[in-house]
Amino acid sequence: MHRNATVGIAQAGALLFGGVTYQMMEAAFRPPAPARRPWADVVRRAAAAHRVEAR
Repeated sequence: MHRNATVGIAQAGALLFGGVTYQMMEAAFRPPAPARRPWADVVRRAAAAHRVEAR
């Protein structure tokens, strides 16, 4: 009976520490910042200029 209880307590401890570790890792890592694409600004300006010329 004690052996069975010891196994259950050990498993519960592993779940508890696993959950705490997951929460710590989740808090530590932020999603990556959106990539800055300098060429996108150039394309946007060229498209806007083309729209102005087409009028």
